[in-house]
Order: sequence, then structure tokens, then C-alpha cells
Amino acid sequence: MKTRLPIGIAIFIAFGVSIYFAYEASQLFVFRAGNGDSSTYNLLFDSAVALLPVALCLGIFLGTLNYKEKKERIIDGIVERLSELFFTQHWTNALGILTLIITEVALGTLFIPRFITNVEAIAFAMNMHFMGIIFFFFGASFYITRVIVTGEWKTMMPRKGYLKGALLHYKALLTGKKVLRKRSSFSLSGSSIRAGLSGLPE
Repeated sequence: MKTRLPIGIAIFIAFGVSIYFAYEASQLFVFRAGNGDSSTYNLLFDSAVALLPVALCLGIFLGTLNYKEKKERIIDGIVERLSELFFTQHWTNALGILTLIITEVALGTLFIPRFITNVEAIAFAMNMHFMGIIFFFFGASFYITRVIVTGEWKTMMPRKGYLKGALLHYKALLTGKKVLRKRSSFSLSGSSIRAGLSGLPE
């Protein structure tokens, strides 16, 4: 658990570097000098597209590593939910998704109007959207590969009686009654939501 702080710092440094490159690429420069100077910016979707397969392959590689199932560890009264590697995957994925949502809203989508009109601001948002895809590709490919390789996907498949158990579970939550908890791929308690969003031990 002590290694998670430097890992978290490293992730946010990497994210900070991605912001810097996205900003630098979004700055206008003159590409055709003359009487009518023309300016443009670098779109990372064009100039750095090679990062997409790199992030994808890196995630797949880490997902294929031999993971040994560890017993639940309790340190200082805190249950360790994620290993260091899974912690990395969790937060790169979270940063990627958050970046994609923010930039998509800023650029305008469906019924949401565009919040930015400046050329360089639009370029920055588009380049950050690309960086969000990079982080998401890494996290998603890592998770999907690990789930397939370890056979964890089998535990995610609904079985007979799961839906009924899930309905009883949510009914009990609404009525305040206690029910016998059974393993269910549909059941989602408040504590599991907090763990899923934070990735941090409780």
C-alpha cells in the first residue's frame, strides 16, 4: 500500500505531461507565409496517432501477466481492494474517462451547445480528447485482457436466480428490510459503488 502514493504521483505526472503536449500542439503557428498568412495547429489525432496502438498493446501485455490470486489483506484495519498494478489500471482508466467526458461536453455534443469558440481552445480540447483516449485504451485493454486470461469473466455471467436475487436486494434497500445476501453479478451496494469510483481501500 505504501507504493500507491508514488504510483499515484507518477500517473498524475503522466497526465500533466499529456496536458502540456496537448497545449503545445494546440498553439497556432504560421504554415504559409505571404500576403495572406495562414495559421494552423497540430492535431494529435493526426500527428500522434501511433500512441493508440502503443497504449493498446501495453495494456494487453500487462493484462496477460500471470496473476496469482492473493488472499484478502487487512492492513491497519483497512481492507486492500486493489493491487498496485490494478490500482494503476483503475486510475488511468478513470482519468481517461473523465477527460473524455469533460472535453466532449466542452466541444458540444447532441443537445449540449459548445462552450468554447476560440480556435486554440477548441484545438486544446480536441487534443485532450485524444489524450483521454490514450489513457482509456490502456486501462480498458488491460482490464479486458486480464478478465479473459484469468477466467474472471465467468464469475460475471448471470446465473439462474441472479435476477430474482437482485430484485429482492433492491426491494430490501427501498423498504429497509434485511435480506440474506447472495452472490450476484447484478447486486450493487453503496460500498461497492464507493470502491468502484475511488479505487481506494475502505
